[in-house]
Amino acid sequence: MREELRMKKKTYGKTRTKSCSFIKKVTGMVAAASLAVGMIVLPDNISGTIRKVDAAQPVVKAANVVVVVKFAGDTSDYSVSGYNKAYTSAIEGAPRTYWEYFQRTFNGQNDKFWKGSFKEYFYDISGGRHQVDSVFPQTNDDGTVTYIEMDNTVDNYKGATGEALMIDEIARKLDEAYPSYDGAQLDLNNDGIIDNFMIIPSVTSQNQFTPHSSTGGNTSSFAGRKIGAYNVIENRTSAALPTGMFDIHTAAHEYIHTFGIPDYYRSSYQYAGSGENPVGIWDPMGVPGKRPWPLAVTREAIGWTTVNEKPAADNSYVLYDAAAAYNDADKVQALKFYTPMSASEYFVVEYRKAGSPSDNKSLDRGAPGDGLIVYRVNPSLKDEGNLQGKDYIYVFRPGDTSITASDGIVENAQVGLASYNATRQEIGSLDMNKKITDDAICYSDGRNSGIKINVTAQTDDSVSFNIQFADYSALKLWSPVTDRDGTSPFSSITASAAKAVADGNDIYILAEDIRSANILKYDGSDWKNLGECASGSSGIKTSIAAYDGTSYVLIADYSSGQGADNT
Repeated sequence: MREELRMKKKTYGKTRTKSCSFIKKVTGMVAAASLAVGMIVLPDNISGTIRKVDAAQPVVKAANVVVVVKFAGDTSDYSVSGYNKAYTSAIEGAPRTYWEYFQRTFNGQNDKFWKGSFKEYFYDISGGRHQVDSVFPQTNDDGTVTYIEMDNTVDNYKGATGEALMIDEIARKLDEAYPSYDGAQLDLNNDGIIDNFMIIPSVTSQNQFTPHSSTGGNTSSFAGRKIGAYNVIENRTSAALPTGMFDIHTAAHEYIHTFGIPDYYRSSYQYAGSGENPVGIWDPMGVPGKRPWPLAVTREAIGWTTVNEKPAADNSYVLYDAAAAYNDADKVQALKFYTPMSASEYFVVEYRKAGSPSDNKSLDRGAPGDGLIVYRVNPSLKDEGNLQGKDYIYVFRPGDTSITASDGIVENAQVGLASYNATRQEIGSLDMNKKITDDAICYSDGRNSGIKINVTAQTDDSVSFNIQFADYSALKLWSPVTDRDGTSPFSSITASAAKAVADGNDIYILAEDIRSANILKYDGSDWKNLGECASGSSGIKTSIAAYDGTSYVLIADYSSGQGADNT
């Protein structure tokens, strides 16, 4: 359990570069010491200006190595069935086999046989910043594939131990079959590790492997490159379905895990409309399928965009669709808002444009209309995600029944004009007594944030809205003084007592026990441990003061038995 230090604090729209001086006892003497504090970056919510997405963000090229395996006991003749079945088409440029067709689902570009490939999807959602090419080392010259034949039945490769054996055996058999394979095309960043390793187990009955991602621990190698991040996505082929039930959207979901993005669905989620669905169709880590855009915060976490922060002040804004924002640095797709009620949790207002249901390459094909979506982000849960029921990200929607239910219909989350199939024109309430059941924009503990949003205009590519904030000064808030990620440095410090002093926007804490004392500084958004100012002696007493950017600690050391004046 993480404890938060809570205290009254003042907030000023000004931040200065400062140094901190404190008094330290050195060999029986009281001496002055100085500790410099680095430059503090002026946050965006002071100036109110919008930071543009950097068009010069680096383009990352990556390899996704795809391998297909079969298990002992599988008597299927894959030489003429499954992926090796002949693909029959009179259209020029048609694939020769279903294996070639399968490859096009990954690498196709404007392909007449598969529109909206894995490669195209990641190019589009990253604004061209992530360019992935899938590599198929088992491909033969005639367009067929040679399956890796595992030594044991499928049950031997389940669980953590079995999966480690499977990774090692696949790597060994690939090396044996392709001893001169060029490892450079598997490792485009040249770090000695295959960029991503995607295993497609061919199974005779479904649900042998739940689709998942993990890491091979860099213990197995193929073509001189170690296997790190990997995905397992089973497939069952048949005469009627030569490429089986393989879903390219599930592959995209698992691939995004390799960026460190957690699941946005709950383990208790069953089907659309059943509740327990905090994000749903609005991100591939929620409910994959129909090519959803990742949320702006997902793309920010990967490094594909920046979500700009704006102050908690009444204002009007215009947001544009993500593709337009990628192409024009003057256009913004999403904005981030904090309020004085939390130093870590925040809200994002993001514009989403519904795609064409009949166009397989169209993004957000599953969205029923255009408009704003509003969601809460709790950074303290960024590693856990939503899987266990404590939501890292929650998209507000009409009809929810409690702060933890994730009920209602998340597909109807969009806020906009009825002419664009939005379900409502406003969301939120300035009445601090309103709850999530009243369509309020709430924190994870159920408190109303006091934010209200009203859409005033809408076009085919943009939304204009007003945002209002409650009068927080009337609440006499005690704010949680944490870093923006919801943490504080106190969990690593042992102290029997703490003393606090304020200097303008800065708070200094003297954390002490009988033998040592540490001084910490909070600058309005983050903590910095300034170091230990007393140690090694028993019976010390301390006082702290701060003035004009400088902190002072007076230490009285009674360990010699003579005492000292605390003045």
